[in-house]
Amino acid sequence: IDEKTMSGKVKTPEQRIQIATDLKNEGNALFQQKEIKKALDKYHRAFLYLKGLVPEKNAPGANNFAASLAGSSQAANNVSPAQIEEIKKLNLAIFLNLAMCHLKVERPDTAIKDCDNVR
Repeated sequence: IDEKTMSGKVKTPEQRIQIATDLKNEGNALFQQKEIKKALDKYHRAFLYLKGLVPEKNAPGANNFAASLAGSSQAANNVSPAQIEEIKKLNLAIFLNLAMCHLKVERPDTAIKDCDNVR
């Protein structure tokens, strides 16, 4: 799914998960190319696509940033248990990747916060 093609359109949970996965993969490629700041942007955008998909009781982490994944979003009502597990795994990868990027750009405090989001 092309993020630009989907711009401005209502996205189903499946589409949002796919776009987030694609963005994470693009971030991985950029990280391998040592384009750390561009990778950070991709990982952050991937997180934003998943925001609001996880019902509150399933939100990862106990802090405010992770809890922001939860919400009263209509999309959260249409997410299957299998998708919730997929979202959790994807968020784990995204936050760990964000942490690695933040370490590479010498922002250890932010890296710690990223890691706190996966508890």
